[in-house]
Amino acid sequence: MPSSPLRSDRPARGPSRPYRGAQFYGVADRAFFHGRRDAAETTEALALSHKLSLLHALSGMGKTSLLEAQAMPMLEDRGWTTVRSRPHLDPIETLKAAIIDRVLPAPDEEVEAIAKVVSIMRRAKLDENARLAEVVARFQELARDDPDYMALQTYNPPPIQPGGADANGPEVPVSRQSTPFVTRLFQYGSGLRLLERQVMAFEILAETGMWAGDGSQAPHREIADASLGKLKTFFEHGDVRDIHASLRRTLEAPELPLVQFLQRLHAVWGAQYDSFGLVIILDQFEEIFTRYVDMSANREPAPRDAPDWELRPAFFAELGRVVHAIGRTPGLPPLRLMVCMRDDFIANLDQLTQQTGEIPNEARFHLDALTVDAARQAVTEPAKLFGVNYQPALLDTIIDSLAKEASWVEPGHIQIVCEYLWENSGRALAAEGGGTIPASAMPEASAPGRPSGVQAIISGYFDRILSFDEDGKPRSEAQQVEMLDLLDPLMTEGRTRNIMEEQRLREAPFRNVDLRASLLKEMSRHRILRTEPRLGGRFVEITHEFLIQPVLDARADLARRSENRFQWARLPQAFQRLGEIQHTFRRASGRLLDIEELSALDTFAELVDFAGHPWIAEAMFRSAIVAGLDRAATKRHLDRFEQHLVPLYAETTRKSLQKRMRDDIGLDYAELLTLVAQSDWPKAYAAPERLFMLDSVIANAWTDQWGLIEKIAKESIDE
Repeated sequence: MPSSPLRSDRPARGPSRPYRGAQFYGVADRAFFHGRRDAAETTEALALSHKLSLLHALSGMGKTSLLEAQAMPMLEDRGWTTVRSRPHLDPIETLKAAIIDRVLPAPDEEVEAIAKVVSIMRRAKLDENARLAEVVARFQELARDDPDYMALQTYNPPPIQPGGADANGPEVPVSRQSTPFVTRLFQYGSGLRLLERQVMAFEILAETGMWAGDGSQAPHREIADASLGKLKTFFEHGDVRDIHASLRRTLEAPELPLVQFLQRLHAVWGAQYDSFGLVIILDQFEEIFTRYVDMSANREPAPRDAPDWELRPAFFAELGRVVHAIGRTPGLPPLRLMVCMRDDFIANLDQLTQQTGEIPNEARFHLDALTVDAARQAVTEPAKLFGVNYQPALLDTIIDSLAKEASWVEPGHIQIVCEYLWENSGRALAAEGGGTIPASAMPEASAPGRPSGVQAIISGYFDRILSFDEDGKPRSEAQQVEMLDLLDPLMTEGRTRNIMEEQRLREAPFRNVDLRASLLKEMSRHRILRTEPRLGGRFVEITHEFLIQPVLDARADLARRSENRFQWARLPQAFQRLGEIQHTFRRASGRLLDIEELSALDTFAELVDFAGHPWIAEAMFRSAIVAGLDRAATKRHLDRFEQHLVPLYAETTRKSLQKRMRDDIGLDYAELLTLVAQSDWPKAYAAPERLFMLDSVIANAWTDQWGLIEKIAKESIDE
C-alpha cells in the first residue's frame, strides 16, 4: 500500500483497533467489517422493496453492526437519508428528534467538523484553502490502519444539557444521529454529493446568493472545487444559522402527529433537495415490549424510570398511519420503515401489525450467525489491513472452537477472541510492519480444571476486568462484589439483558455513589456495559447476552473462594435494614442492626456511603455496643464513628448543652468529644453540666471509654 503524505509527516502513533470487542461496528468501521456482504445487500433490497420490513435475529448476531457499517452506508450512497432510532422514554418524540438531528445538524457542528479536518490536514501541508476534492483524495490515500482515517469519519460533539435546559442537570452527549455533513464527506462514497445537496438547500431558502457571493439566487453546484475556508464561512453566515434555527422550531412543534411531521419536514426542507427520501430503522424494537409494560395488572408499583406503557399502543397507531399514508398522502417524502428486533419477541409484533397490516414473509429477513467461511473473513480480513495474518493452525482452532454444529459462528465471540489475540500479539506485529500471529498466542489453562484456548479467552474477558483495575492493580474484594452487584439487576432470571436508568443504578440507597459511578464508567469503557442518553435520562445495559454467563460464573467463583461469602449474602438485607432504622435508631424503642447485618456492613464498609449518610457510622457503633462485641471490634466502629460524625458536631456549644439538659435528652458520643475538646474545658462548664455529660456516657453504655469518663468525672468528683 503506498505511503500517504498524511503518514509521513506525523509523529509515530499506535495503530487503530481492527476488532471491536463487545461494541458494535459503526460507519467509520466499514473497512474492518467483513463476512456480511450478502446480508447487507439483502437488507438494502428489503428496505427499498417494502413500505414496512423486518430484520430479526438472535441477540449478539450483529444486527446493529450490519446496519451501521454496511446496510445504511449502502442506502446513503443510493441517495436515501437513513435514520436509526430506539424507543427510549417516548418512542414518538425520540423518533422525530432523531430525524431532525440526522437531517439538520447544526451549523456550529459543521464548523467544528471543518476545524477538525483542517487540523488533521495540516500534516499533509493542506490548510483552509485546500479544495474539498483534494481533501477527499488525500483521505482516500490513507492506510486503513491510520488513526487519521478513523478520526476524519468520527464526530464527537461536546456534552450538552438535556433539551439544552437546566445547567445543573446531568451532562449527556447529543444524539448519535447528529453527524455533520462535513464528517459524512468521509463516511460515504457519495459524501461530496450529500454535502453539496445540504449547501444548496440552505442557499435556496436564503435567496441571497450566499454561496456564490454575488447575490445571485442560483445555487453553486461545483462544491468539489470549493475550499474548506469557504465552506466554514458559509456555515458561519448569520442567515444560515437563522434558517436552521427557524427550521428546528417549526419541526419541533410539540404533539405534532408523525404523518404531519413528515409532511412538514418535506415541505420546509426536503423539497429543497433534488431528491429526498427517508429510510427509518426502528432498532432494538424489542424494548417497546420489555419496557413499556402495564405493571398495574400484577399490582406492582412501576419503577421510577419506567416509561408510560400507554405510549406503546400510541406509537403503534402512529406507525400504522404512516405506513398507510406511504404512496397515498400528498406531501409525504419517499419513505421506508424497517423494524429491527430480537427473535424472541417476534410474537409480540401482532400488536404492531394490527395497525400497519401484516409484514409478509418476503419482507422479512432473519440474520443468522456467520457461516464458517464468513467467520474466517471476519477473523482475517481486518488484521490484513495492518499487515498481520493468522497462522493457519490458529485460524482453524478459532473457528473449530467457536463453530456450532460445525456450521455457524457467533460474531460476538469472534470479536472477543480476536481482540484478545490482537492485544497480546497482533498489535506488536503491526507496529513492526506486519507478521503472523502464531498458534502459541492462545492462552493455556491457568490451573487444573480451568479452560484453555478460546474458552479461556471468553471466560477470562470479564474475569480480568473484575480482578484488576485500569492501572493493573488488583481490586479489593469489596470492589469486585460491588461490580457484580451492579450487574445483577441488568440480567433477568431468564439470563437475558435488562435495562436500567444509570442514576438509579449509581445512587442505590446508602451505597458509595462515587465508587459505583467509577465502576460503571470503567465497565462502559471496557464494553461490558453500554450507556446511552435518552429522553429524560441515561440508561445502562450489558452490551451482549454472551457476557451474561461469564458474569454468573465469576459471581459463583468469588462466592466459593471468599472467606466473607456469608457477609456478602447478608449485604442486601443490611442495606435494607438501614432504610428501616434511619429515623429510629436513637430512640429507646428503635431498632438497631443485628450482629449479622452489622458484620456485613463492617466487612464491606468500602461500599457504604458514610459521606452522604454519616449517621450510619453512629448506628453501627450503637449496634456494636448492644451486641457486646469485643474491645477491638468496638474500637473499629468507634474510630469510624469519630471520623464521620465528630466533625458534624463542631458547632456544639454550652447553649445546646443546656437545652439538652432542659429536655432531659442525653448527649451523643460525638457531642461529648467535641465539648471536652474545646479550649475552655472544664472551666466553662458547671458541675451539674459535667455530671449530665457523665450520665450521657453511662446511659449509652459507653463504659469501655474510661479515659473519657475519667476526664469528665475528675472535676465533678473534686467538687
